[in-house]
Amino acid sequence: MALRVSFVVVNWRQSEATVACVESVKAQRADAEIEIIVVDNESTPASRSCLEAISGTAVLALDDNRGFTGGMNAGFAIATGDYVAAVNNDLVMAPDWLANGLDQLADPDVGIVGGVEFLWNDANPPQDRSNVAEAPMRIDARDGYSFRTDEPMASQDVSALDGNNMLMSKQLADALGGFDDDFFMYYEDADLCARALALGYRIRFCTEMHVWHRRSLSSDCIPYRRQYLAQRNHLVFVARHFPTATWRRTVRKLAWQYLLFGVTGREAGLRRWRTVPPTDSTRRRAHLASGLWGLSHRSYLEAKRQQLATSGQRSDSYVLRLQSH
Repeated sequence: MALRVSFVVVNWRQSEATVACVESVKAQRADAEIEIIVVDNESTPASRSCLEAISGTAVLALDDNRGFTGGMNAGFAIATGDYVAAVNNDLVMAPDWLANGLDQLADPDVGIVGGVEFLWNDANPPQDRSNVAEAPMRIDARDGYSFRTDEPMASQDVSALDGNNMLMSKQLADALGGFDDDFFMYYEDADLCARALALGYRIRFCTEMHVWHRRSLSSDCIPYRRQYLAQRNHLVFVARHFPTATWRRTVRKLAWQYLLFGVTGREAGLRRWRTVPPTDSTRRRAHLASGLWGLSHRSYLEAKRQQLATSGQRSDSYVLRLQSH
């Protein structure tokens, strides 16, 4: 009996992009049956009509915008596959993405696999492997920032993957409880990977899995919320996964740093703030809000950390693992 893979694609006000993404999913060449679930956040009659016209897909219409995390979790809940793929709607996939991903997951120690993200814009068309390629996501072991490097890419075990293209077993997705819905978007992918690592799984970056991504089609519509959530969720991520001895101090330092950025309007410490250009008012307000949030939500952060400890999805050795990668 062939494997069944459920692709979950979340749409929010970008139906045209979602159609292109789904068509690339339908073009996958793999020895597997494919189920496609399109989750339409804050669904409208126009978006539903457009998405339901795509043959071979199931459309789950949500009245409100539950973000990437809530949309993905809603799709995971109705997925019937042996595996689930979390896919951004603003990308297209190479036809062998799934086949290469399933090859990686043939190793039972590998929990989640993702691939290379090529730039897609007016000057860099999709399906062109000469486009600029993004290195795998890294997590800073001191302060928990997510970042990328320009190091040569190779298939390897990593500590985090970008959530725009992830493949995992449905069993693991269920065991993890999907993405943490409180994140909405940003750092939810690093958090999911950290929890899988705590359960003893490996996270694999595969250079044979290719996608072409038009970044920020949806998040560009909400610049303040995008910046605020990226910083607020950074603090939540550190609280959940950094060592018992240091996480409070690290969160407090980062919150004060964001607050300083908002007060000065410069993304630098006091010693260097005159040497960097000022930020715009939207970014400055987000700095202020995320810094104040971090300083005033200690009990919330404590509860989020305890939540992982209870589920067994947190390890005090996480930072040591970051240092080794």
